[in-house]
Amino acid sequence: MAGLLRRMAAEERASGSGSRWRATVSAEQRSRIEESIAQSREQLAARRGVHSGTTAEVAPHAA
Repeated sequence: MAGLLRRMAAEERASGSGSRWRATVSAEQRSRIEESIAQSREQLAARRGVHSGTTAEVAPHAA
């Protein structure tokens, strides 16, 4: 999963429409991939939020 996300992020930064993977992946698979990426981004944002602040502030939320 991490490899896929890195590859997609690199394509997003590269110029062009990102058609390299879109041309070979069905619409259904793209939909699942994009949904998975969205969920991963939400989880990452939530985890980063928990781990911001001092240790004393974060400790009650870590459990």
